[in-house]
Amino acid sequence: MRRPLKWLLRSLGIALILVVLTGLVVVYTFTTESGTRWALHRLAGMAPGELSIPEFRGSLWEGLQLARLDYRDEKMDLQANNLDIRVSWAAATRGRVVFRKLHAEHVLMRSLTPEDLDPQPLDLTLEPLAFALGVDDGRVGQLETEGFGDTRDFRDIRITRLSMENDRARLESGSVKLVELGISATLEGIKVGTSGDIPISGSVDWVLDGDEWSGHGPLSGSLTRLEFEQQIAGPYPLSVHGSIAILGQFQPEFDMNASAEHWPVGNLTLSRGTAHLVGNTDGYLADYMLDVLWPEFPPIHIKGSGQGDFDSLATLK
Repeated sequence: MRRPLKWLLRSLGIALILVVLTGLVVVYTFTTESGTRWALHRLAGMAPGELSIPEFRGSLWEGLQLARLDYRDEKMDLQANNLDIRVSWAAATRGRVVFRKLHAEHVLMRSLTPEDLDPQPLDLTLEPLAFALGVDDGRVGQLETEGFGDTRDFRDIRITRLSMENDRARLESGSVKLVELGISATLEGIKVGTSGDIPISGSVDWVLDGDEWSGHGPLSGSLTRLEFEQQIAGPYPLSVHGSIAILGQFQPEFDMNASAEHWPVGNLTLSRGTAHLVGNTDGYLADYMLDVLWPEFPPIHIKGSGQGDFDSLATLK
Protein backbone atom coordinates (compact mmCIF):
# COMPACT_ATOMS: atom_id res chain seq x y z
CA MET A 1 0.00 0.00 0.00
CA ARG A 2 2.91 2.34 0.55
CA ARG A 3 4.09 2.31 -3.07
CA PRO A 4 0.70 3.32 -4.55
CA LEU A 5 0.37 6.05 -1.91
CA LYS A 6 3.90 7.28 -2.63
CA TRP A 7 3.19 7.26 -6.37
CA LEU A 8 -0.07 9.17 -5.82
CA LEU A 9 1.63 11.82 -3.68
CA ARG A 10 4.40 12.22 -6.25
CA SER A 11 1.82 12.59 -9.06
CA LEU A 12 -0.11 15.18 -7.07
CA GLY A 13 3.12 17.06 -6.38
CA ILE A 14 4.05 17.09 -10.08
CA ALA A 15 0.54 18.23 -11.02
CA LEU A 16 0.70 21.02 -8.44
CA ILE A 17 4.07 22.16 -9.80
CA LEU A 18 2.69 22.19 -13.36
CA VAL A 19 -0.34 24.23 -12.24
CA VAL A 20 1.88 26.74 -10.45
CA LEU A 21 4.25 27.00 -13.43
CA THR A 22 1.31 27.44 -15.81
CA GLY A 23 -0.11 30.14 -13.56
CA LEU A 24 3.22 31.94 -13.46
CA VAL A 25 3.50 31.81 -17.27
CA VAL A 26 -0.05 33.17 -17.63
CA VAL A 27 0.60 35.95 -15.11
CA TYR A 28 3.88 36.83 -16.84
CA THR A 29 2.24 36.84 -20.28
CA PHE A 30 -0.81 38.89 -19.31
CA THR A 31 0.58 41.36 -16.78
CA THR A 32 4.06 42.28 -18.08
CA GLU A 33 5.12 44.27 -21.11
CA SER A 34 7.63 41.66 -22.27
CA GLY A 35 5.04 38.88 -21.91
CA THR A 36 2.52 40.94 -23.85
CA ARG A 37 5.10 41.58 -26.58
CA TRP A 38 5.63 37.82 -26.89
CA ALA A 39 1.86 37.21 -27.08
CA LEU A 40 1.40 39.90 -29.75
CA HIS A 41 4.25 38.41 -31.77
CA ARG A 42 2.53 35.02 -31.61
CA LEU A 43 -0.78 36.63 -32.61
CA ALA A 44 0.86 38.26 -35.64
CA GLY A 45 2.19 34.86 -36.72
CA MET A 46 -1.30 33.33 -36.52
CA ALA A 47 -3.02 36.09 -38.56
CA PRO A 48 -4.09 35.13 -42.12
CA GLY A 49 -2.38 38.27 -43.44
CA GLU A 50 0.51 40.50 -42.40
CA LEU A 51 -0.12 42.01 -38.94
CA SER A 52 2.31 44.56 -37.54
CA ILE A 53 2.24 46.36 -34.17
CA PRO A 54 5.42 48.51 -34.05
CA GLU A 55 5.01 49.81 -30.49
CA PHE A 56 2.62 49.68 -27.56
CA ARG A 57 2.19 50.54 -23.88
CA GLY A 58 0.51 48.56 -21.13
CA SER A 59 -0.31 44.87 -20.86
CA LEU A 60 -2.98 42.42 -21.93
CA TRP A 61 -4.37 42.35 -18.38
CA GLU A 62 -4.62 46.08 -17.67
CA GLY A 63 -5.12 47.30 -21.23
CA LEU A 64 -3.10 48.14 -24.34
CA GLN A 65 -2.40 51.45 -26.01
CA LEU A 66 -1.14 50.96 -29.58
CA ALA A 67 0.40 53.87 -31.46
CA ARG A 68 -0.27 52.08 -34.75
CA LEU A 69 -1.58 48.81 -36.12
CA ASP A 70 -1.08 47.68 -39.73
CA TYR A 71 -2.79 44.74 -41.38
CA ARG A 72 -2.62 43.60 -44.99
CA ASP A 73 -3.89 40.59 -46.91
CA GLU A 74 -4.71 39.90 -50.53
CA LYS A 75 -7.98 41.86 -50.37
CA MET A 76 -7.45 44.73 -47.93
CA ASP A 77 -4.92 47.09 -46.42
CA LEU A 78 -5.81 48.52 -42.99
CA GLN A 79 -4.04 51.14 -40.87
CA ALA A 80 -5.25 52.16 -37.40
CA ASN A 81 -3.72 54.85 -35.20
CA ASN A 82 -3.85 55.50 -31.45
CA LEU A 83 -5.79 52.47 -30.27
CA ASP A 84 -6.94 51.84 -26.69
CA ILE A 85 -7.90 48.19 -26.09
CA ARG A 86 -9.20 46.48 -22.95
CA VAL A 87 -10.33 42.86 -22.91
CA SER A 88 -12.88 41.26 -20.58
CA TRP A 89 -11.04 38.23 -19.22
CA ALA A 90 -14.12 37.17 -17.28
CA ALA A 91 -15.89 36.66 -20.63
CA ALA A 92 -12.84 34.79 -21.96
CA THR A 93 -13.32 32.12 -19.27
CA ARG A 94 -16.73 31.47 -20.87
CA GLY A 95 -15.27 31.09 -24.34
CA ARG A 96 -16.17 34.61 -25.54
CA VAL A 97 -13.90 37.35 -26.88
CA VAL A 98 -15.29 40.61 -25.48
CA PHE A 99 -13.64 44.02 -25.70
CA ARG A 100 -14.67 46.17 -22.77
CA LYS A 101 -13.07 49.06 -24.63
CA LEU A 102 -12.03 49.31 -28.28
CA HIS A 103 -11.13 52.85 -29.31
CA ALA A 104 -9.20 54.18 -32.32
CA GLU A 105 -8.46 57.76 -33.30
CA HIS A 106 -8.20 57.06 -37.05
CA VAL A 107 -8.70 54.02 -39.30
CA LEU A 108 -7.92 53.84 -43.03
CA MET A 109 -9.18 50.87 -45.08
CA ARG A 110 -8.07 50.36 -48.68
CA SER A 111 -9.46 47.69 -50.97
CA LEU A 112 -6.74 45.86 -52.92
CA THR A 113 -9.25 44.03 -55.12
CA PRO A 114 -9.33 45.46 -58.68
CA GLU A 115 -12.64 47.12 -59.40
CA ASP A 116 -14.75 45.33 -62.00
CA LEU A 117 -15.40 47.73 -64.88
CA ASP A 118 -18.45 45.65 -65.78
CA PRO A 119 -21.03 46.32 -63.01
CA GLN A 120 -22.46 43.25 -61.32
CA PRO A 121 -25.52 42.80 -59.10
CA LEU A 122 -24.66 42.81 -55.41
CA ASP A 123 -23.98 39.32 -54.08
CA LEU A 124 -23.19 39.25 -50.37
CA THR A 125 -22.26 36.16 -48.36
CA LEU A 126 -21.44 36.44 -44.65
CA GLU A 127 -19.75 33.54 -42.90
CA PRO A 128 -20.75 32.76 -39.28
CA LEU A 129 -18.04 33.48 -36.70
CA ALA A 130 -16.16 30.52 -35.27
CA PHE A 131 -16.33 32.15 -31.82
CA ALA A 132 -18.50 34.62 -29.91
CA LEU A 133 -17.30 38.23 -30.23
CA GLY A 134 -18.47 41.34 -28.42
CA VAL A 135 -17.66 45.04 -28.01
CA ASP A 136 -19.04 46.85 -24.95
CA ASP A 137 -17.65 50.30 -25.81
CA GLY A 138 -16.32 50.97 -29.31
CA ARG A 139 -15.30 54.32 -30.77
CA VAL A 140 -13.55 55.49 -33.94
CA GLY A 141 -12.82 59.18 -34.43
CA GLN A 142 -12.52 58.88 -38.21
CA LEU A 143 -12.91 55.95 -40.61
CA GLU A 144 -11.84 56.43 -44.23
CA THR A 145 -12.50 53.82 -46.90
CA GLU A 146 -10.90 53.81 -50.34
CA GLY A 147 -11.46 51.59 -53.35
CA PHE A 148 -14.69 49.92 -52.17
CA GLY A 149 -16.55 51.30 -55.15
CA ASP A 150 -16.10 54.84 -53.81
CA THR A 151 -14.29 56.90 -51.16
CA ARG A 152 -16.12 57.45 -47.89
CA ASP A 153 -15.42 59.48 -44.75
CA PHE A 154 -17.17 58.47 -41.50
CA ARG A 155 -16.72 60.40 -38.24
CA ASP A 156 -17.55 59.96 -34.56
CA ILE A 157 -18.42 56.25 -34.75
CA ARG A 158 -19.74 54.91 -31.44
CA ILE A 159 -20.78 51.35 -30.58
CA THR A 160 -22.50 50.26 -27.37
CA ARG A 161 -22.84 46.55 -26.60
CA LEU A 162 -22.28 44.81 -29.92
CA SER A 163 -22.44 41.01 -29.82
CA MET A 164 -21.81 38.53 -32.63
CA GLU A 165 -22.35 34.82 -32.18
CA ASN A 166 -22.97 32.03 -34.71
CA ASP A 167 -25.06 33.59 -37.49
CA ARG A 168 -26.46 36.55 -35.54
CA ALA A 169 -25.30 40.02 -34.54
CA ARG A 170 -26.96 42.46 -32.15
CA LEU A 171 -26.22 46.12 -31.50
CA GLU A 172 -27.80 47.89 -28.55
CA SER A 173 -26.98 51.32 -29.95
CA GLY A 174 -24.56 53.04 -32.28
CA SER A 175 -23.99 56.32 -34.06
CA VAL A 176 -22.02 57.67 -37.01
CA LYS A 177 -21.65 60.86 -39.04
CA LEU A 178 -21.56 60.59 -42.86
CA VAL A 179 -19.44 63.57 -43.85
CA GLU A 180 -20.32 63.67 -47.58
CA LEU A 181 -24.06 63.70 -46.85
CA GLY A 182 -23.86 65.91 -43.77
CA ILE A 183 -25.98 63.42 -41.81
CA SER A 184 -25.52 62.10 -38.28
CA ALA A 185 -27.33 58.79 -37.73
CA THR A 186 -28.18 56.82 -34.59
CA LEU A 187 -29.02 53.11 -34.62
CA GLU A 188 -31.01 51.40 -31.86
CA GLY A 189 -31.80 47.73 -31.24
CA ILE A 190 -30.24 46.50 -34.47
CA LYS A 191 -30.39 42.75 -35.18
CA VAL A 192 -28.67 41.25 -38.22
CA GLY A 193 -28.53 37.66 -39.48
CA THR A 194 -25.63 36.43 -41.60
CA SER A 195 -27.50 33.67 -43.40
CA GLY A 196 -29.74 33.73 -46.45
CA ASP A 197 -30.82 37.19 -47.57
CA ILE A 198 -29.36 38.92 -44.46
CA PRO A 199 -32.39 39.68 -42.22
CA ILE A 200 -32.27 43.06 -40.44
CA SER A 201 -34.45 44.85 -37.87
CA GLY A 202 -34.11 47.91 -35.61
CA SER A 203 -34.64 51.64 -35.73
CA VAL A 204 -32.78 54.57 -37.30
CA ASP A 205 -32.76 58.23 -36.24
CA TRP A 206 -30.91 60.92 -38.17
CA VAL A 207 -30.33 64.65 -38.22
CA LEU A 208 -29.00 66.86 -41.00
CA ASP A 209 -26.21 69.35 -40.31
CA GLY A 210 -27.76 72.52 -38.92
CA ASP A 211 -30.52 70.57 -37.10
CA GLU A 212 -33.14 71.85 -39.57
CA TRP A 213 -34.15 68.39 -40.80
CA SER A 214 -34.38 65.14 -38.83
CA GLY A 215 -36.15 61.79 -38.95
CA HIS A 216 -36.78 58.62 -37.01
CA GLY A 217 -38.46 55.28 -37.54
CA PRO A 218 -38.16 51.47 -37.64
CA LEU A 219 -36.83 49.14 -40.32
CA SER A 220 -37.33 45.41 -40.82
CA GLY A 221 -36.99 42.71 -43.43
CA SER A 222 -33.82 41.76 -45.25
CA LEU A 223 -31.40 43.10 -47.85
CA THR A 224 -33.65 41.54 -50.48
CA ARG A 225 -36.54 43.73 -49.31
CA LEU A 226 -35.89 46.12 -46.42
CA GLU A 227 -39.04 47.89 -45.26
CA PHE A 228 -38.82 51.22 -43.46
CA GLU A 229 -40.85 54.05 -41.95
CA GLN A 230 -39.68 57.59 -41.26
CA GLN A 231 -41.34 60.54 -39.58
CA ILE A 232 -39.43 63.53 -40.96
CA ALA A 233 -39.41 66.83 -39.07
CA GLY A 234 -38.33 70.15 -40.61
CA PRO A 235 -39.69 73.16 -42.46
CA TYR A 236 -41.92 70.77 -44.46
CA PRO A 237 -42.68 67.72 -42.27
CA LEU A 238 -43.82 64.50 -43.89
CA SER A 239 -44.24 60.76 -43.35
CA VAL A 240 -42.41 58.25 -45.53
CA HIS A 241 -42.72 54.49 -45.76
CA GLY A 242 -41.64 51.91 -48.30
CA SER A 243 -38.96 49.39 -49.13
CA ILE A 244 -35.44 49.16 -50.54
CA ALA A 245 -34.06 46.17 -52.49
CA ILE A 246 -30.26 45.81 -52.22
CA LEU A 247 -29.25 42.18 -52.80
CA GLY A 248 -29.24 41.13 -56.44
CA GLN A 249 -29.38 44.77 -57.63
CA PHE A 250 -26.85 46.86 -59.52
CA GLN A 251 -27.77 49.67 -57.14
CA PRO A 252 -30.44 50.02 -54.43
CA GLU A 253 -33.97 50.05 -55.82
CA PHE A 254 -36.63 51.88 -53.78
CA ASP A 255 -40.42 51.87 -53.75
CA MET A 256 -41.79 54.41 -51.31
CA ASN A 257 -44.76 56.60 -50.45
CA ALA A 258 -44.68 60.05 -48.86
CA SER A 259 -47.51 62.10 -47.36
CA ALA A 260 -47.87 65.53 -45.77
CA GLU A 261 -50.83 67.27 -44.12
CA HIS A 262 -50.09 70.99 -44.43
CA TRP A 263 -47.17 72.90 -45.95
CA PRO A 264 -47.52 76.71 -45.72
CA VAL A 265 -45.81 78.41 -48.66
CA GLY A 266 -46.17 82.18 -48.50
CA ASN A 267 -49.89 82.97 -48.73
CA LEU A 268 -50.62 79.44 -49.98
CA THR A 269 -51.08 76.16 -48.14
CA LEU A 270 -50.30 72.82 -49.78
CA SER A 271 -52.61 70.31 -48.15
CA ARG A 272 -53.08 66.51 -48.13
CA GLY A 273 -50.13 65.91 -50.41
CA THR A 274 -49.09 62.37 -51.36
CA ALA A 275 -46.39 60.99 -53.65
CA HIS A 276 -45.30 57.54 -54.82
CA LEU A 277 -41.70 57.09 -56.04
CA VAL A 278 -40.20 54.00 -57.72
CA GLY A 279 -36.65 53.64 -59.06
CA ASN A 280 -33.08 54.37 -57.99
CA THR A 281 -30.65 57.29 -57.73
CA ASP A 282 -30.08 57.29 -61.52
CA GLY A 283 -33.74 57.45 -62.40
CA TYR A 284 -37.16 57.29 -60.80
CA LEU A 285 -40.86 57.67 -61.62
CA ALA A 286 -43.20 59.64 -59.37
CA ASP A 287 -46.95 60.11 -59.08
CA TYR A 288 -48.30 62.87 -56.86
CA MET A 289 -51.45 64.72 -55.81
CA LEU A 290 -52.20 67.63 -53.47
CA ASP A 291 -54.67 70.43 -52.72
CA VAL A 292 -53.68 74.08 -53.04
CA LEU A 293 -55.50 76.41 -50.65
CA TRP A 294 -55.78 80.18 -51.19
CA PRO A 295 -57.44 82.59 -48.80
CA GLU A 296 -60.92 83.51 -50.06
CA PHE A 297 -60.64 81.13 -53.07
CA PRO A 298 -61.88 77.59 -53.50
CA PRO A 299 -59.22 74.84 -53.19
CA ILE A 300 -57.53 73.51 -56.32
CA HIS A 301 -56.79 69.78 -56.63
CA ILE A 302 -53.60 68.97 -58.54
CA LYS A 303 -52.61 65.51 -59.76
CA GLY A 304 -49.65 64.56 -61.91
CA SER A 305 -46.53 62.50 -62.53
CA GLY A 306 -42.86 63.04 -63.22
CA GLN A 307 -39.50 61.40 -63.67
CA GLY A 308 -35.91 62.31 -62.94
CA ASP A 309 -32.93 61.46 -60.76
CA PHE A 310 -31.57 62.57 -57.40
CA ASP A 311 -29.92 65.62 -59.01
CA SER A 312 -32.89 66.98 -60.91
CA LEU A 313 -36.51 66.48 -61.92
CA ALA A 314 -36.43 65.89 -65.68
CA THR A 315 -40.11 66.05 -66.59
CA LEU A 316 -43.28 66.98 -64.75
CA LYS A 317 -46.85 66.80 -65.97
